[in-house]
Amino acid sequence: MFKLTGNIPNSPEVENGVLKFIDLNQLNNYLDYLDSIQTNCSQSGDSLDYDVVLDNIEHSYQGFTSYRKTELDSYFLGTDKDGEKDYNYESLDNKTILGYKNLKSVLNAQKEVYIGNEMIIYYDRENQIKVNDSLVGTVREVLSLNETKENTFEKLEELEFLYKNNGFELMTMNKVLPSVDLSNGLFNTNVNFDPCTKKVEIKNMYSSTFSSGSGCYSYQMQPTINIDWGDGSQYEINASNTTYAAMWFVYKACEFHYPARKAKFKDHNYLPTTTGTRTLKISTPLHPTPKQYVLDFNSLGCTRNNKIKSESVFSNSGNNKLFGRIEVVNGFLTHRVIAESISYKKKSNGNWKKEKNQISSKLTGEMKDDHCNVTSNVNKFENWNNSKTATIVSGNGAFNILYFSQFKSEHKLITNNSEVLNLSLTLTSCN
Repeated sequence: MFKLTGNIPNSPEVENGVLKFIDLNQLNNYLDYLDSIQTNCSQSGDSLDYDVVLDNIEHSYQGFTSYRKTELDSYFLGTDKDGEKDYNYESLDNKTILGYKNLKSVLNAQKEVYIGNEMIIYYDRENQIKVNDSLVGTVREVLSLNETKENTFEKLEELEFLYKNNGFELMTMNKVLPSVDLSNGLFNTNVNFDPCTKKVEIKNMYSSTFSSGSGCYSYQMQPTINIDWGDGSQYEINASNTTYAAMWFVYKACEFHYPARKAKFKDHNYLPTTTGTRTLKISTPLHPTPKQYVLDFNSLGCTRNNKIKSESVFSNSGNNKLFGRIEVVNGFLTHRVIAESISYKKKSNGNWKKEKNQISSKLTGEMKDDHCNVTSNVNKFENWNNSKTATIVSGNGAFNILYFSQFKSEHKLITNNSEVLNLSLTLTSCN
């Protein structure tokens, strides 16, 4: 039996069934500690399954039940004739919304954790909620309705509108950034390039306002935009077109209103190919000097999205299985990339159990910032001769969101029969 020796470093308190950390630094230091324990378990030959180790650590927090344990117990199949517990690992490995076991260990059954006086709720892979203590009951009430995700988020967005500056925030991790920074725009023009769909979107708006005795007026002009794709072709939005004609808006109250106008272009309409590099030049009558954007159609851009990919390969006999997973975890709590290999053996009753073998994981890729610039390289390898798992965790700190274009993982298992199983996984900003 795994036993705790001394105090757990950076150990949190428990408040009404929720772990409470002083700040993000304490949480991330605690996760680092769990990562080191997980590595030591693999290195020492998995004398105990890592879930059993976490069971014992979590048991020290009275009144706390983790999301990890709740999820694992939901896949419990029963006990075999030898008294060994069976789990539906195949479903658990492939259906989980969060693979990173140590983060699941700090979330309670409702996927909640306190950072100071703010609660973080891990709603799903793409969406997380940060709410101060005074609004926890209100948010829990919304989530307890178990409505569809669409209806739930309508209510959550209403709360965000009401309490945005008073302790409520939604974080959605579903954006892919272009390979070049187009955020500054051109003379009130914003240019967005989606590296995944290869779509260019140009949003343009010129506005001027003035007041009169009868109220406030807002005048919006949509000027001509000339687009030069750099390949000899040209497409022009004509200002005389009724869709983009100058329009007057009269408002009863003295408020500023800027109705949006969008012009969307698909690259294959105006480009001979969807690969290579193209120079996009934009000019307007008021600013005849073109602004140039270089669009790399071969680029994947970069993203901060939470992503996970997993796959299994089987031995020729079908009795051994190598499971591999690669995952990026971002959000309010931590920023990490994980590669994990697990060795499975089929039991006589047809269920799978983890088995010690020679197993390895390799993780490579680049961590980037919000401008897609490389901040650090990841190149890690773990190889254990007598272990059930090989897990690599690479962190990006408590406060630096991890952007990436591509991570690759390689997984290898050598069975007791000397059969070699290999698996390669690639996680990109677009898949």
